[in-house]
Amino acid sequence: MMVFALLLSQAQAVPQAPPETDIVVIGKRLAAWRGKVATTIGVTTCKTTISTGDKDVDDVGCTALKRCWSEYRPQLASARKRHDKGEITDVRGLEAAFGQCFKSSRDELVDQLVARRRVPSS
Repeated sequence: MMVFALLLSQAQAVPQAPPETDIVVIGKRLAAWRGKVATTIGVTTCKTTISTGDKDVDDVGCTALKRCWSEYRPQLASARKRHDKGEITDVRGLEAAFGQCFKSSRDELVDQLVARRRVPSS
């Protein structure tokens, strides 16, 4: 009887998945996410082209993409124009910096999403 009570208490006290698990799941979803960003008349927009199936996760991708696009777009456009004219530019370096910005921003936004989802609803 004591063993059954111990097993029953263990079964009832199912621990909540650690946040790292949530982060890994969201990260895997974002790996498949694709989006397009554009700036028209000073307004930057993002459209998800391949969805994760989770609007919040799609929003993480778009928010990170828009944030970094706004920061790097002028530099990238200028470097590409100079490159097309035959000038030596560091387009690849800017693209790498843009990619790092996107990754850092995305990671920050994933942490925020996980924290929001872990708050118990009232």
